[in-house]
Parts: sequence; C-alpha cells; structure tokens
Amino acid sequence: MDIIALTSFLTFLVRVSRINIFNIDIVFLFVIEKFKSQFRYLLELLRCLVLCDLLAACFSSEHRAPRTLYKFMCKSIERGDVDGWGVGFFLRNKRAVAVNDADIEIEEQDINTAFKLVINCVESEIILVHFRLASRRELYGPKYAHPFKDELLMNEWIFAHNGYSESILDYKTPRYRLHEDPRFDSPRIFEFLRDRMIEYSEEYKTGSLYGAVRYAVNRLYEEYGDGTYNFVLADSNVLFVNLDGEHSHNNRLYLLYRKKDPPHELTDFVSLVPWVLFCDFVGLVL
Repeated sequence: MDIIALTSFLTFLVRVSRINIFNIDIVFLFVIEKFKSQFRYLLELLRCLVLCDLLAACFSSEHRAPRTLYKFMCKSIERGDVDGWGVGFFLRNKRAVAVNDADIEIEEQDINTAFKLVINCVESEIILVHFRLASRRELYGPKYAHPFKDELLMNEWIFAHNGYSESILDYKTPRYRLHEDPRFDSPRIFEFLRDRMIEYSEEYKTGSLYGAVRYAVNRLYEEYGDGTYNFVLADSNVLFVNLDGEHSHNNRLYLLYRKKDPPHELTDFVSLVPWVLFCDFVGLVL
C-alpha cells in the first residue's frame, strides 16, 4: 500500500467530512487494520494535518513580523484552514488586543483578507496568530475565530486553542462567560483555566504564575481528560504553551520569556502544528 496515497486519501476524508480526528483510529480500523502497527506514525501526522494552525512569537522588545506572518497565512490557507483567523498582541500600556474575522476570499492570483492589513500594524513583544479549521461546520464566522482575551490576576490575557473537547461544554463558570454559544468548546476551556488560576492564587498567596497555570492545566486533564488541549496563553510579559498528550512530546507545559535588557535574546517562534514547522520561517520547534 502506497503510504503517500494513503495519507492523501485520509487527509481528504477527514477534512471534507470533518470527522473527529481525535477518534481517527476508527478510520484506521476500516482501512489498514491488518497493518495498523506499521502505520502508527501516520496517525499523529494526520492529526496535525487537520488541526487549526497556531503560531506564537515571543520577542525581547516590541517587534513587527509582517513577512513571517504573511508566510504563515499562505501556509495555513494552503492547508485549507480558512474558517476564520485571528491576531492577538499587546499595546505598550499592556492592554490586550484581539482582531478576529472570517473574510478570506481566494482568487486566482491573490488572497483577499484584512489579515494582510492587520499584520502590518502589529508591533508587540508577544504576537499570537490563529487560522481556524472548524470541527463543526455550523460554528463558523468571525465570532468563532481565536484568540480570545480576558482580564485576570491584574493582567490582560490572550488565549487560542487547538483541539476539541466534548465534555468541557458542560462546564459552568461561576464568573462570566466569554462566548454565548454553548456548543463552542474553546471559550469554555479558557474559562476553566481562568477560574482555576484565580482559585490557585487565592489559596497560595505567594504562589508563582507558572504554578497557577500548571495547577489549572492539571485540573483540566483531571476533570475533562477526554479532550485535546493544545493552546497558547499569554499576558504582555510571558507566554505559556501547552502541548497535549496527542502531541509527540506528550503533555508538556512551556513558559517562554525573553530578556528585556541588552544583549537581547533570540526570538522564539512556536507553532503547535509540526507540519508548519517544516517551513523555514519558524525559529523554534518544541
């Protein structure tokens, strides 16, 4: 059996039908059950191929990266992630900004989208970009695009998620909801993390910010372990990256921080989609 042909066929199948890729073992049972052990690496590859595209950058000082972000847009659209886009960044006064839309129009010689205008205006120490592949066709439009923003622990934060969780939809925050649609999992995940971080900070007055995020992530897996939780969470100073157990590096939480005083450290570019990391414009592979 030709592996390239098999990969192409399964990728087309899950993208067109929007099969839940996190249960894609079902597809393998029907297609290559006899040889499943020999093709296990395809499972991870296909999961990556049908996830949203997410890119985060952490700089030592305010920085612009329009060429990098434009290349990322082209790669994302080439992969078919055209169900919405978003850019998150921070102003000099530490206020978070999230610009979201779903206006992508692909013509023969050009791509029409306001994304190209936005990335030329962004200058920030932390930049987060998300191109969405909707897991459910009915959840489409600018209001479903990532990232989201919220204020907690005396800072403003931005959040973008890559994956899906069915059980998290049942979560009822004791605070305010970030999105009105009860079918949308990503805002529920952000609400859960926010609530647990606040819970941790109230219990451990001298606890660290990393400790709060780590506590929130651990509780997320304990209570809603059926989901997939690749995400980026950032305030104006630090950036947290969680790689889910579905990822080859398994469940790991990273904290990225760039020294602000000279000599400045190298910039970190992080993507949660390994297929995108093969491009030459990404500087760090986690």
